[in-house]
Amino acid sequence: MARSLAERLRAHEQQKARLAEEEAKIRDAERKARTRRLIEAGALVEKAGLLDLDVNALYGALLSLKEGAAETEQVAQWAALGGRTFAREARLRDEGKEPIVLTFPAPLPKEVTATLRAAGFRFSKVLQHWEGLAKPDDADALAKPHGGTVRRINPPVDAGSQPNGQPGSEGPASDHDGHGLAPPVDGAAASVPAKAHAGHVRRAKPPADTSTNPGQPGEAAPAADTGGDLLSRG
Repeated sequence: MARSLAERLRAHEQQKARLAEEEAKIRDAERKARTRRLIEAGALVEKAGLLDLDVNALYGALLSLKEGAAETEQVAQWAALGGRTFAREARLRDEGKEPIVLTFPAPLPKEVTATLRAAGFRFSKVLQHWEGLAKPDDADALAKPHGGTVRRINPPVDAGSQPNGQPGSEGPASDHDGHGLAPPVDGAAASVPAKAHAGHVRRAKPPADTSTNPGQPGEAAPAADTGGDLLSRG
């Protein structure tokens, strides 16, 4: 059934409204991205120690970099220098820090939680505690004024210490799955699963050669069972 003119006009206005809303969202996202980039650039100028320069001097210094920005090799050198500096600063910043868990007896005010987040801690809704990397003394200073407790995450246990053996002794041998090795298996029993998967069985100690048999030369060796015990002679 054909729609009336009023219905078509109403659908057209709705489509225009949706397009205008989408355009507004795109402009808002672009504005936020530009604002974030400007804040980042200002922080880098301060980090590089250029913030105290006169406005004209700072502008001239930036203009002197504009020509080099068109050269790929120069930009690569700048990127390498900046990356190395960021990595070195990160190592110095995290030096002496270790995993810390903070627990508080009651909910914290918003200004306290903001301080914890600024210090690098994040709240775990599942475990109901704060966790992050920090120096123990700094964590104590954050937790104690609010009745909190500090728990340092223990380092991993030395692999040489096994729970079932003496400290420092090697643990039981294990296979690739981490389980203890299975006890010796009967030779005939081992051949069944091996042959089913096109495998083969190799004995660690194969039967003695007939020439070394204690009987008469050329005499066949006594029959042996799959467990390795000699059968009584008939």
